[in-house]
Amino acid sequence: MTPQYPANYPNDMRCEWHVTSLTNQMKISFLDFSVEEDFDVMNITGENERGEMVNLLHEYSGHVPPPNVTIPIKNITIVFLSDEMFTERGFWISLTAISQEITTPAMTTRQACGSDHRLQIGDVIHLTSPNFPRKYDNDMDCLWKFTTTSRALLHIHFTTFQTEMGYDFIEVGKGDGPDTGIKILAQYSGYFTPTNITIPAPNAWISFHSDDLLPDAGFEVYITSILDLSTTSSPTTSSPSCDGNFFLPAGEEVDIATPNYPDSYPSLSDCTWTFTTIDDAQLYITFLSFNTETIYDYVEVGDGLEPHAGETLLPRYSGTITPDDIFTDASSVWITFHSDASMNGRGFEATIAAIQGDDFGSGAEGQPSSGGEDPVHSACVKSYQIQGGDSVKLTSPNYPSNYDSQLDCLWTFTATDEALLHVSFDSFDTETNYDYLEAGEGIEPLDAYKVIDHHSGRYIPVDFSASPSVWIRFHSDATITSRGFEATISAIPESGPTTTTKEPVQTLIPGPLPLQVTPDPSRCHRDYSLSIGDVVHVTSPGYPGSYDNNLECLWTFSTNRGSRLEVRFLNFNTEFGRDYLETGEGTEKTVESVLLRRQSGHIVPNDFTTQTPSVWISFHSDQSASNAGFEFTVTAIEHIEEIPTTSTVSTTVTTTKQITTTTRATTTPVSCIKSYKMEIGETILVTSPNYPMNYGNQLACVWTFSTVGGAQLAIRFLSFQTEQSYDYVELGEGLNPLDLSRTILRHQSGTVAPPDVITTSPNAWITFTSDASINSFGFEVNVTSVQPFEAVEKAPIVTTPPPECTSEFYIAVGDVVFIRSPYYPGNYGNNLDCRWTLTTVGGAKLRFKFITFNTEYGKDYLNVEETLGRWNIKILNRLSGVEVPDEFTTRTATAWVTFHSDGSTSDTGFEFEVTAIAPEDARPTTTISPTHTTPRRCGGDYSLQRGDSVIVTSPNYPDNYGDLHDCLWTLTATDGANLEINFDTFHTEQFYDLLEAGEGAAPYDGTTTLSRQSGEIVPNDFTTISSRAWISFNSDISNSKTGFHITVTAV
Repeated sequence: MTPQYPANYPNDMRCEWHVTSLTNQMKISFLDFSVEEDFDVMNITGENERGEMVNLLHEYSGHVPPPNVTIPIKNITIVFLSDEMFTERGFWISLTAISQEITTPAMTTRQACGSDHRLQIGDVIHLTSPNFPRKYDNDMDCLWKFTTTSRALLHIHFTTFQTEMGYDFIEVGKGDGPDTGIKILAQYSGYFTPTNITIPAPNAWISFHSDDLLPDAGFEVYITSILDLSTTSSPTTSSPSCDGNFFLPAGEEVDIATPNYPDSYPSLSDCTWTFTTIDDAQLYITFLSFNTETIYDYVEVGDGLEPHAGETLLPRYSGTITPDDIFTDASSVWITFHSDASMNGRGFEATIAAIQGDDFGSGAEGQPSSGGEDPVHSACVKSYQIQGGDSVKLTSPNYPSNYDSQLDCLWTFTATDEALLHVSFDSFDTETNYDYLEAGEGIEPLDAYKVIDHHSGRYIPVDFSASPSVWIRFHSDATITSRGFEATISAIPESGPTTTTKEPVQTLIPGPLPLQVTPDPSRCHRDYSLSIGDVVHVTSPGYPGSYDNNLECLWTFSTNRGSRLEVRFLNFNTEFGRDYLETGEGTEKTVESVLLRRQSGHIVPNDFTTQTPSVWISFHSDQSASNAGFEFTVTAIEHIEEIPTTSTVSTTVTTTKQITTTTRATTTPVSCIKSYKMEIGETILVTSPNYPMNYGNQLACVWTFSTVGGAQLAIRFLSFQTEQSYDYVELGEGLNPLDLSRTILRHQSGTVAPPDVITTSPNAWITFTSDASINSFGFEVNVTSVQPFEAVEKAPIVTTPPPECTSEFYIAVGDVVFIRSPYYPGNYGNNLDCRWTLTTVGGAKLRFKFITFNTEYGKDYLNVEETLGRWNIKILNRLSGVEVPDEFTTRTATAWVTFHSDGSTSDTGFEFEVTAIAPEDARPTTTISPTHTTPRRCGGDYSLQRGDSVIVTSPNYPDNYGDLHDCLWTLTATDGANLEINFDTFHTEQFYDLLEAGEGAAPYDGTTTLSRQSGEIVPNDFTTISSRAWISFNSDISNSKTGFHITVTAV
């Protein structure tokens, strides 16, 4: 186990354990494992039966206990390295010598829809959704159950998660199953991989539900049985009790702390302490330290002997900010602590003292209240009562100077006299994505369904109103800070009983006295025919009371041909993910209907205007919880053909066969839902709503395009910026996004524009979805109808055709091949694996010259490989980043070029030429003078005579050598002398940047490897018994060092 286990190990450690098995085989069982991910690492290396070093066998980091492994090696070395930053509790492993015939499967994989599993400590179950990684089926209900020993816990780790947001979901619970009445621990839905969960029970279950629409890729999860440390002896003393009842006479005090303090508290803790003193004394609470998982693990304090039974409940405390001292005016107080099933912190330590009333002094503060504008910035956790007509000015700490790092602030505001709270922001500037403000309705941020806004960056948030309470939370991380924000919270007296926060409904087009229809709330099926100016007012059954369970409601609305319907939502509150409202085009809802939007939760949907004279709206509720429901109006308005804004755009469409340039008038659409029928050569310009201003929240936009038969659609994004992961564009082929035969071509979010796309069919669609929080300026995209491209005659210069990126070329001496990344000069796209094979005549070589180069550094890379010897394919160059590579020449007549891009950012890519050159044009072998030093480049071929010496150094020596090197030096004594290799200095990244040296013409070409080294230990010198030697050096994509200095002498 790591030093101090289970307490956190120290920083800057290097530990080594050397283990020998008498049976030449050992099993490693991981009973517990938790180290800082990516930065603190455990490596396992070993020696084989001949005493030769074996390369790195296993490397582990993170918080998931690895599966048990069996290693067929007698001697192994376990190395643990920690850096200077964060530490964790470390690991506990056991090693067992086993006989050769024993084999232990490390992992069991299941893909069926439900199964039961029993695990021993160290066992791992690998589960996936049915059909993974392909899409799961609709209408699934799967249940997996897990049982382990009484001395173990179950650790759940998701590696992949992708389900339809809100409708297809996973639930995790402890016990024998969801029907046993035991509380569900977690529910997950959407595109974000859940955090790890450790369940403090020997029984757990996972269920999965999918509805009848839109299946997705599903999930992958590992369930590991790990040792329950509370059942074993530990190097540390037992933790304080989690509960207690204390009587404190005046002048006495007691200390309490979370379990295991100062180590991390366990998951799923529920602690309660009560304190009582004499009648004329009060209780004074001082928090000495505080560190919990923000929002989800929290402390509550209140008056009385039972939680939530007294009249006073203070705000919940959560995060890393130590609460202010608490002065109570009661003789009894309770404190509770709750932790959820995932991340844990160090917890808290507090002192509770009983003090006579006269001992309090005058420094005690009551609940702050505001009249007029009270500037709030010195306190980071505070509560306010605001009377109607008053307001509070709120700023981030230190405003207008930069706020501090690692803040977790929480302010709560409650309106008196049933006033409405209105929140407006005057300025906003935080570190984008990492420092953020959340705001919501209620007195605490623990109900995820009551979050109104989540905001980060430099855009001022949209104002909002709520009643009767609002909370605002601000979080900053450990790095960059900014000026912060300034906001005003005003209490506005209500003029009536309604709580709507939206403006009253107005008929947009003047006309005769409108028809006002208010249907019986108990009816939820009705058809409406509206004339211009008519307004229909619709509510959920029972509104404003809760609607019933198991409802299937449908309203249809139609107006005159050429008119439109405007839908405005006044209120909306349904059970999130289970009770939902759907909207579609047409006079009836069928399986072929175009679904415009689906809404669930408490956020009021955006208003919209239809593009057709008819629309249907349906509502579904399940058998469980119900809420207040919704209220909306539908108004028939005259459709006025707007004069489109036009501009002349020259659009160049690059295809696999030819380049076509069209110049057409572009039309800026006035709606977020629209269909286009296009003639060949026509170009449509589509933009996100409000472009170039920020688009709105809760958008569900659909544009469909169709062109004449046989034509194709060329789609090019001119600009692109959306909230990463949450606001996204999808584009595909087919009649619409719900077409069963549709093909999704792209799913894109963030700041990188999708690559150009040319469809293979005459029908395409683009959708845009935004969530309820952060927004950006959006996008601008051209869609052009183009002729199918015909083949062209073979040109003397061959160009690789995008998007196909697998080709073979035979190049005669003197000929040139040009190769470009797919879609060049546009972005090449994600998840590519391209391969080009280039061959010339025997004895000739291939010269590579790069014209441009721009890839995502370290993640998207291009390899150039050649054959060295009968078995070995050697990487000649590995290229990544934005630096244009130097010209280089192969040593053989065949080369392979491979290009890989990952699933994230893409760039413009590369263009290079490959020329076949005759042997006499290739780089000549260098003859070394007796005192010659090699240039500081990566590799070379050298000839020496007896007495000559050559200095070989790593690139840039004595500066750091850099990343992604693959160097080879070959050395030949032309007069038959031997070669003496002397290592003068040596410093490379341990395990990852490797130097090898050996005897012979080239690595693995029937040669002997005499040295293989990485780290800081200088290799042993050696002398060859032949006249040839080679030295190779490989570095990875990070952490380069000063490298090496080697002297080679012919003796």
